[in-house]
Amino acid sequence: MDAGAKADLLIPVGLLGEFSAPAVAVTDGSGDPEWVTLPCIGRFQYGPVPALTMPLDHRTAAVAREWLEYQRRNKTFVTPATILLLVAATGVFVMADRWGAAAYITGLVMLAVAAAATLWRMRKEKRLVLPAFPRLSGGAVRIGQVPIEVCRQWVDRYPEISTI
Repeated sequence: MDAGAKADLLIPVGLLGEFSAPAVAVTDGSGDPEWVTLPCIGRFQYGPVPALTMPLDHRTAAVAREWLEYQRRNKTFVTPATILLLVAATGVFVMADRWGAAAYITGLVMLAVAAAATLWRMRKEKRLVLPAFPRLSGGAVRIGQVPIEVCRQWVDRYPEISTI
């Protein structure tokens, strides 16, 4: 078999909370992985997002940690600040007739800052690509592009896991 051959692992929903991954990176098969807890994001998922602690190579782990930090910062600061600016700009425009021409300029500056924050987020999201572990419709998790040898270790440890 090809040394660079890869397959996808399919972890059933019943196994998600109780399995432990082998100590081999799922990204490249390296033996000294970094463990990173990543969310399993589904397209039509409601409620709490389950997370998996996965072994990743050092480069992918650094990108994943940067993505997690970006998401935390985005949820706690950037998004609320952008919404607050938009609401304040709307209020300034509504009251601009009473407050005079300076209010229009203030409102435009607020809108420009909100637009700049949105553009920054879009640019950052395009640059940061998280190694995805998507949830499928039945709740199972798919781990894509795993080296064949790593797949064998997972299946040997947990026969319920299948390869695609």
